[in-house]
Amino acid sequence: MFYQTQPVARGGNFSLSRMKPWNYPLHMHRSFELVCATSGELCVTVEHRDYMAAAGEAVLIFPHQLHGFQEKGAGNGFLSIFAPELCASFYNRFKNSLPVENLMPFTYDFDKISACSDIFSIKAFLYSACAAAFKTLKFVPRPARQERTLLDKILAFVEDNYKEPCTLYDAARELKYDYGYLSKYFLKNIGTSFNDYVNRRRISDATYLLRSGENTDIGEIAMECGYDSIRSFNRNFKKICAKTPKEYRAGID
Repeated sequence: MFYQTQPVARGGNFSLSRMKPWNYPLHMHRSFELVCATSGELCVTVEHRDYMAAAGEAVLIFPHQLHGFQEKGAGNGFLSIFAPELCASFYNRFKNSLPVENLMPFTYDFDKISACSDIFSIKAFLYSACAAAFKTLKFVPRPARQERTLLDKILAFVEDNYKEPCTLYDAARELKYDYGYLSKYFLKNIGTSFNDYVNRRRISDATYLLRSGENTDIGEIAMECGYDSIRSFNRNFKKICAKTPKEYRAGID
């Protein structure tokens, strides 16, 4: 779900999963992303703007839009990631545009759809969302692609290297850009420093592993996420999540 250099599920096309509020830093990929709230509220950040999606609402994120998630509210819903090719007519019409706002009214009978559904059921679901977007959202021209291309490359570099030593100096050397320019460029476009972004990427992985692997040693999780010392891992985890990894794991329902 972070910057995706590999295709999404089901033949490179479609994935659908249940969703609760969680922290995930800003990222982007070439797929559409649809967050549908079914109860409570889900907080989604798109291009540095926070949306609180309530039951009966959805946030539609376009390809290469910066977005992330925050552990605010207490909601439930569904998250779908799908390739533009699955809604080609909609994508071709709006591929050079972006919505002014990404929040829209949308409901669906999710009992009728899953990642294993036939292609016609999947397309019916996706085009229902596209129809809601077409009817309710306003669109403006997409910013120049040249600016986005460099950001894509930086985020892809992080995705490929965050489990190893990963510094802005390394990125500048790999991408053949001046270190000072990349530092200012990244801060301007992401709103945080490169090092802070890498730490948030690592901690996002850690929260997932803490949720899904109850018996996994915290030290092993730290190394898996790119930290070479448990002290550094604990310090960064508490800074970002406001609790230690042990406290975080104990608080998971």
